[in-house]
Amino acid sequence: MLEVSSLVKLFYDVSHLNEYLAKTSFYYAAATHHLEKLSWFPILYYCGPPGTGKTETLKLMARLCQNSQVIDCHETKTKADLRDDLVKAKDGTALIEEAGSYPNQKELESYMINRNSRATSNISFKQVRKGGGWEPIKKDIFGATVVHSRSFPSEAAVDSRTIIIPTVKAPEGTKCIKFADLPSFDPMPIIDLEQVPESFPQGRILDTWEPLLRIASSLGDSDYLSWAEEQMKLANKELQMSQGFEDPQLVLGQIIELCSDNGMDKLFDDKVIELDVDKVFEPLRKQYPTHFTPQLVTKNIRHLGIDVFRRGKNRFQITKEQLRTIAKRIGLEDEALN
Repeated sequence: MLEVSSLVKLFYDVSHLNEYLAKTSFYYAAATHHLEKLSWFPILYYCGPPGTGKTETLKLMARLCQNSQVIDCHETKTKADLRDDLVKAKDGTALIEEAGSYPNQKELESYMINRNSRATSNISFKQVRKGGGWEPIKKDIFGATVVHSRSFPSEAAVDSRTIIIPTVKAPEGTKCIKFADLPSFDPMPIIDLEQVPESFPQGRILDTWEPLLRIASSLGDSDYLSWAEEQMKLANKELQMSQGFEDPQLVLGQIIELCSDNGMDKLFDDKVIELDVDKVFEPLRKQYPTHFTPQLVTKNIRHLGIDVFRRGKNRFQITKEQLRTIAKRIGLEDEALN
């Protein structure tokens, strides 16, 4: 079995990634082999112009990651095809080739958001029932997502869940090696997960980096941990600046999930649905323990244009048509509203 350093070097060979970005790729791939133990997993985004090794790197990641499923957006063009491909990659790795070619970017990014957390990965949709008509069903799409794209994510909610690997052209006089021309190598070794040092930034940004940090901790890579901590601090500042845009999307997504959970027929008629604000808050608190409070959730529900009233507890009423209108206004895609 090759040593870890030899596997990390393969990323330099195919795309000339620097040491830290090569390690980020390798540690991400190593962490995918622990997906069944994890409830949150970040998106890895290779972004750069043509000829910078993105495709060859994706081939390398497909070899190293757990249960890899390549999704070529030149071929996967519909919501149903994309959903089916992501279901196949449950608890595995979806490698999305040429993400910018998918016809509906909001739809693609919405699925990425759903996929990265077990709290949101059960998606609701309708399929044709035997004998005619439609029936509501749910599928789980949780797993790792590796993206090849020429542009950065457009949605703040995707950006905050993503580790971006910028790709650049090889220095003049050098040439990247194609994946097919690499020397043969053994599959990814299983590397234990260790705890993250307590000094690291907390909250969403830690959720995003944690699987990689736990691999680096297991290998005793203090140099990488120091570099990652600096990247996290920078990303945390950017996240704080964009959080106000993302919170309403997260709150509305949770409301839709509650409406379609344990009785999805609720979203397939015109009745008024009444919910407790606490029911929206609790799942968000578990996912983002240092950010959401009952007061912030209530504030965001009101900002969405939903009236909150007191009946024992803070409550609100909503219809499917209202959910559709609000979702369209804030750019949230959800199949349960179709």
